Amino acid sequence: MLVNFFSQTNYGQVVAIQNELQNILYQYYANPVTVAVSGINPDNLFVSTSNGQISIDSPGHYVLWPLTPGRTVIYIKWKLPSGKWQANDSVLFIVKPYPLPHATLIGKEGGTISQSFLLALITPEAHMYEGCGSFPVTKFCIAVYRGHREIFKRTIIDSPVARIDDTTRDFFYKLKINDKVVFKNITIKGFDHKQIDIGPMEFTITEAHKYRKVNGNETTTVIDPITGVESQREIKYKFIRDDDEEY
Repeated sequence: MLVNFFSQTNYGQVVAIQNELQNILYQYYANPVTVAVSGINPDNLFVSTSNGQISIDSPGHYVLWPLTPGRTVIYIKWKLPSGKWQANDSVLFIVKPYPLPHATLIGKEGGTISQSFLLALITPEAHMYEGCGSFPVTKFCIAVYRGHREIFKRTIIDSPVARIDDTTRDFFYKLKINDKVVFKNITIKGFDHKQIDIGPMEFTITEAHKYRKVNGNETTTVIDPITGVESQREIKYKFIRDDDEEY
C-alpha cells in the first residue's frame, strides 16, 4: 500500500489515507482506499467523497466509485472521546477514465495456441491493464484462415456472457496446424453498463489432431460453468480422435 496523505492534526492525531494506485482512482471502478487516524478506532471514522460513492469494506477500509473523471476529495471525520465529531482533514485524488480492457485467452493476447485448448474454451476474457477487474464479453466474431483463405466465420452475441456455441466448437475439431484463429469485433459491458469495443486477437494453431464424428444417442448431465445451473443434454453425436498423430 502507498501512503498518499499524511498529516498531523491540531489534536495530535496522525491521519493517513492510502490507496494502491499512487493517488490515482479510476472512474466507475471499485477503488480500494484505507483510512487511519492514530488513537481513533476505525469504527469511529466517517469517510465521504465529493465525487461518486464510497462504502465500507471493513473497518478502516473503503471502496470508492468515482462517477466523473477529473478529481475527487475524500473527507474524514472521527468521533472524539467526548462524543463530538472532529472533521478537519481531506485529500485530493485524481480520477481517470478506466483503461480500455484487453481480451485474452489463457492470459495471452495472441501468439500460439493448441486445438485442445480451443475445444475447452467457453468464452474470451477481458481484463484491465492497470489495477484489477474483468468485464463480461457480450459479443465476438471468430474467423479461421488456412493460408490466405477464410474457411470459417461466425459472430456470437449473448447476455450476460457470449459463449462458444456448438457450431463453432464443431469446426474447431477440423482445425489443422498453422491455421490462424482470429477473435475480432469483441464487445464488452463496462462498469457503466455501456457496450465497449476492444481490440482483436490472433492465434496460430501449433497442435491439432484428426477427429471423426460418430452418432452419440446419449443423454448426459451438464453444469453451466458460468451460472452453475444443472441440466440434461441429449448428445446426438460426438467426436472421437481418429489417431494420435498431429496434422
